[in-house]
Amino acid sequence: MNANVLESIEEFREKWPFIARYARVNGWRMHYVDEGAGDPILLLHGNPTWGFLYRDVIPPLVNAGYRVIVPDVIGFGLSEKPAREQVHSLDGHIANLTGLVRHLDLRRLMVVCHDWGGPTGLGFAMSNPAGGIPHPPVPVAHDACPAGRALSARPSQRPGAARCVPVRRRSRQVSA
Repeated sequence: MNANVLESIEEFREKWPFIARYARVNGWRMHYVDEGAGDPILLLHGNPTWGFLYRDVIPPLVNAGYRVIVPDVIGFGLSEKPAREQVHSLDGHIANLTGLVRHLDLRRLMVVCHDWGGPTGLGFAMSNPAGGIPHPPVPVAHDACPAGRALSARPSQRPGAARCVPVRRRSRQVSA
C-alpha cells in the first residue's frame, strides 16, 4: 500500500499518531519515527512486521524521557520496497541502519531488537564499535534462528557475518 494513502486513513492515524519522517539511505527512501528527547533508543522490528509493532511502546518511553527512533527496514512498512532480492540481505540491512544512525547523528544509543532486528542490530553494533553504543543490543523475542541454533558473531568477523550455529549444551554435574 502506498505510504501516502495509508497515512491518510483516519483509523490508521489513530493507532499511529507519529510524524512520518524519511531519510535517503544508500539510495533508498527509509521511513522512521523520531519522537521525544534524551538518550536515544532505537527499536528494530523483525520480519514480516514494521515499526507499527512498537506503537504502544513509543509513548511510555518518550514519557520516561527518551528519544525513540523506530525505522522501517527497507522493504517494510512505509519505507521504499525495492524488487531486487539482493537489497534484502543482512549486510544491506546493516548498511542501511548504519546510514540512518549516521544521518541522525545518534550517540549513546541503546538498541532494542525483535526477530530479524536482532541480527541487524547486532551486526550494526559490531560494525560500529566506536559508534557510541554504551549497551549491547537487547534482543527481544529473537527467533531468527531455528530451534537448537543460536546467533553467533565475533568482533573478528566481517560486518554482517553473524550466523546461526548449533547450540552447545554444557553438561552439568549434579552432586548428591
